[in-house]
Amino acid sequence: MKDLVKGECIMKRIIGFILITTLMFGLMGCTGKEEVDSSVDENPLANKSFASFETKDLKGNEVTEEIFKDKKLTIVNIWGTFCSPCIEEMPELQKIYDNYKDQGVNVVGIISDISLKNSTDEADNIVSKTEVKYTNLLCDKNLNDLTDNFSYVPVTLFVDSEGKILEIFVPGRATYTNLSNIIDDILKGDN
Repeated sequence: MKDLVKGECIMKRIIGFILITTLMFGLMGCTGKEEVDSSVDENPLANKSFASFETKDLKGNEVTEEIFKDKKLTIVNIWGTFCSPCIEEMPELQKIYDNYKDQGVNVVGIISDISLKNSTDEADNIVSKTEVKYTNLLCDKNLNDLTDNFSYVPVTLFVDSEGKILEIFVPGRATYTNLSNIIDDILKGDN
């Protein structure tokens, strides 16, 4: 009987350790921030241009930096499959995509933890579950170089038609209201 009780205690400790470890790794890199004032942090990519890249989206289509060319503004959201705030904001980004596409605004996701060599099953499931229709890119070397500028996800950048990254950005989870206010200011020329 003592061995059974001792075994149960050990098993509970092992399970507790596994749960805590899983939680810690699940949150690494993920800010957990809700909405963050973009003036809190400085955008390390402000006024830089996207380097040329050639990657694929989740549907297997080839995508290059030309994705920015035909839009006045592209919202670029860097996210990870392990990050719950990233996934929670995806419906907000879809609403932005739906409501601003006729004004020359696009939304593009960059999946920070999936490269061209990885399985896309997890990202496909997330995109399907959140009913996201905007383009989501797999990381190539140049996109990895870009995402490595941030020690957290999600991050939302604003990119003009020439691929220039604007100074304003949203570190942490974005909301529809936050993003629409920024977009309206940019489209009016206030940023």
